[in-house]
Amino acid sequence: NGEKVLSCYIFSMKNSIVKALDVPKEFLIPSHFLNSMNDLYDKGKRHSLIIELADRVLLNSQYMDRKIEREIRYRLSISLARSGNSDRFFREIKMIDRADSFYLLGFYFRICGNSDKAIENLDKFLNLHPTSIKGRRELVQVLIDIEDYEGALTYAKVIFENEKLNPYNIQAYIRCLLKVKPTDYKKTVESLIDTLDKIDTDISKEMFYSAKANYY
Repeated sequence: NGEKVLSCYIFSMKNSIVKALDVPKEFLIPSHFLNSMNDLYDKGKRHSLIIELADRVLLNSQYMDRKIEREIRYRLSISLARSGNSDRFFREIKMIDRADSFYLLGFYFRICGNSDKAIENLDKFLNLHPTSIKGRRELVQVLIDIEDYEGALTYAKVIFENEKLNPYNIQAYIRCLLKVKPTDYKKTVESLIDTLDKIDTDISKEMFYSAKANYY
């Protein structure tokens, strides 16, 4: 029952943080902020609130565990890129370690439509972390954006096989398969579409109908 109480406590804290309720300072644990930021990001389009939460918790960064601080700054930087706050984004990534700064720059330039700069920085990141799934996933998106589907297909297959229930991985893999049309691609696409349906989240449902339409 202690586990149930702890679970309820954590849920209550995250809910209070997101709703900006008055929570005693001794209960404002940085990891709760980070979890709340990650939950908001996964649900999509809550970047201004993520930035606000990061600003609140980073006011006391001098007392914070360095790993938690790095992860908060990382999520903050992603949200700044998404929200188009370029000036602050470039200030924040100076406080991010070198490898992650290359990834974040690749992410930023992809969103801005500068594919050459995106690929340049993602290549630098992958040279440091050659097996990184997030690096490969981001590179797949850039290659799809420039319609290099053959170049993207190998990476798309690898990231799908690493996280088979991630709808974004499935969507990217389907897009590449439908463009390249390798042997027996229809059977694979049908299986992937079926998986999107079974995941049964708002995002996967949207992707399911889109993929099904594109397939037909």
